[in-house]
Amino acid sequence: TLYSDNEGRDWKLSNYVPVKTTEASNECLISETDEGHVVMNARAGRNQHRAISRSIDGGVTWSPFIYSKDLINRPCNTGLLKFSYGSDGISRTFFSYNNSTKHRANGYLAMSPDDGQTWPTRISIVPGFFGYSQLVKIDPENVGILYEPFESPKQKWSIYFLPVPFDRFK
Repeated sequence: TLYSDNEGRDWKLSNYVPVKTTEASNECLISETDEGHVVMNARAGRNQHRAISRSIDGGVTWSPFIYSKDLINRPCNTGLLKFSYGSDGISRTFFSYNNSTKHRANGYLAMSPDDGQTWPTRISIVPGFFGYSQLVKIDPENVGILYEPFESPKQKWSIYFLPVPFDRFK
């Protein structure tokens, strides 16, 4: 990964994630934990689980990838977003993905209360095709999902936007 310690004025290349018991991964998403550590959530080649690595030194070095037991999907780029919402002020991490091992379909939104260690809350948001996705915080009550509603780039291209109220997670 590339990282900056001075708000983007300079960039450094981190060490590679050790690949000991997993295959190489790509399309990595990064999130900072409440303790200031960094979590990488990556598309895991042919494996149907997301590959997770952690850094305790700001992204300079990484732990070997492990496969998430909670996040199963057909290899595809996904969305990751962390922020605080609600009156408790606790931060949560959100993850958009296709919850299918055979197709880019069955769009889900998961929420983690512990910096991506577990994903106990998952809701169905799109029952049909659901390709690459990204997340954005719309306002204090809603998250937005930008996604491809098709399975293959050979199909007609389009992009959809879907707002999801946080109260769906209650």
